[in-house]
Amino acid sequence: MNRNHPNNVKEIQRLGFSTEDKKEMHTVTITNPDKLGFKLFFRGAAPDFKKEVSSEINASMSGSQVRDRIRPYFKT
Repeated sequence: MNRNHPNNVKEIQRLGFSTEDKKEMHTVTITNPDKLGFKLFFRGAAPDFKKEVSSEINASMSGSQVRDRIRPYFKT
């Protein structure tokens, strides 16, 4: 056995990762809203791409009311 071979040197190597968890951000813009309601359609992640539909959202609702209607479709 040749002890002078460069691959014969024993050493410990370590590799670490530090990740930052960023949430996705979406903007929903409704042009020319009327008093009628609408629904948002959601497509889930792969592999099943499950489709879900929100409950009815009215164009005159506040931002927090809209958030409450779509919150069940986002995993936290």
